[in-house]
Amino acid sequence: MNRWQLIEPHTLVPLLTWLPRIAWYPICKRVKNKDYINYWPYTRGRLASLLKRYGFAFDDLTGIYVNHKFSGVNPIGDRMTSRIFQMLRTFRLINIAYYIAMKVSVLVYIGLKK
Repeated sequence: MNRWQLIEPHTLVPLLTWLPRIAWYPICKRVKNKDYINYWPYTRGRLASLLKRYGFAFDDLTGIYVNHKFSGVNPIGDRMTSRIFQMLRTFRLINIAYYIAMKVSVLVYIGLKK
């Protein structure tokens, strides 16, 4: 997951991950009746610092994932996000759409323990 995802993937609640942790847990429990204490989305910087701290060499492949979404190899799945990007593409704002996608996309990292 990514801290800035538009739709939280477990509960499908828009902008849920943008809330502070203290607000996130009760909403998850109410929506799915599950305890999501072990789930917490990271930012790119936080994920990279954790991987470094615990001795991992890593590559950030998020850009490849986003390119696949934009090229249609693996289309954008959630309807709201797909519509937003389609609208941006229509208005020839694809560079802005790509920038936004890199910020809100699922994080894809490959790590190797040193």
